[in-house]
Amino acid sequence: MFDHPDFDDHEQVTFVCEAEAGLRAIIALHSTALGPAFGGCRMWPYASDAAALTDALRLALTALGVGTGESLNEVPATGLAWPPFKERFGRLREAIELMRRLAREERVSFEGEFFRTDKATIYDRPEVPVPIYVAASGAVAARLAGRVGDGFICTSGKASELYTETLLPAVAEGLEKAGRAPDAIERMIEMKVSFDVDLERARAEIMRLTRVADDLEASLPKQVSIAVRDGIAREVVPVSRSLAEIRGGVNQALRRLERLEQELIAERNARIDDLGILVDLVTSGWSGVDERLRRLESGIQGVVVPLPTERDEPARAAAEEAERLAGRLHYPVAEATG
Repeated sequence: MFDHPDFDDHEQVTFVCEAEAGLRAIIALHSTALGPAFGGCRMWPYASDAAALTDALRLALTALGVGTGESLNEVPATGLAWPPFKERFGRLREAIELMRRLAREERVSFEGEFFRTDKATIYDRPEVPVPIYVAASGAVAARLAGRVGDGFICTSGKASELYTETLLPAVAEGLEKAGRAPDAIERMIEMKVSFDVDLERARAEIMRLTRVADDLEASLPKQVSIAVRDGIAREVVPVSRSLAEIRGGVNQALRRLERLEQELIAERNARIDDLGILVDLVTSGWSGVDERLRRLESGIQGVVVPLPTERDEPARAAAEEAERLAGRLHYPVAEATG
């Protein structure tokens, strides 16, 4: 076993045989240098003990499973609003890129949409980067697994068309677009099993889980409706607050416009009053002029206008103006000479 190509200084490899149950198993523990960890279990009718050992040694190696998350696990513990798939997928894709760089570079400065680092490092970085397995329940994440993942994970219990027509073709598409070989990554599925040394108890547990699944499926529309309602409520609350702020701003602007309108009306009335006063002044002023002219007419019988010389143009113009005024006043004009 120590010469096995997949043996990587595993701390412990245990072979188990339970004759009563007919169970044979291999338990492989790779390393506890960074602390305890839990692994997975694979039940499979291997063709030989050598094939089972190879699979156990490989499974014992550390791998990181990532995905877009589940609100069932994350919302109750954090109380945060569950983001839409577009944001969660963007975070997943960006996180994988950042982890890849941290696994191979000494210092990483990263400027992404969701994550930022400044000369970040991993002090106990392993010589071989930890494999990243991407979990997917739809085509978008499955294509990502094919492009950048070391493995693909999906869950069981769905219609077979989901695997044959959506998930696996999407993984193959991602591999092809990234220029990777079709067998470049592992494809894993999570299986629900009932394990017990007593066959009847195992079957009873399966039936119980089946009833639970049926009840969950029956209540799913109601649960979805509640989730949608709650989600809409979370979205509506900030919107309603914004609308209230907008209404307050509009009302304030209307009040300012009303005050401005009143000020403009008052100013217009004041201008009308000023214009009336001006008209009165002009009217009374002309009346006063007419009165003074009448008094002049009673005491003056004629107007003497000096006769200018031909070269005295300013004087000639003044004389002509005097003649015009005298004609208006109906006075006789006498020309003064010498």
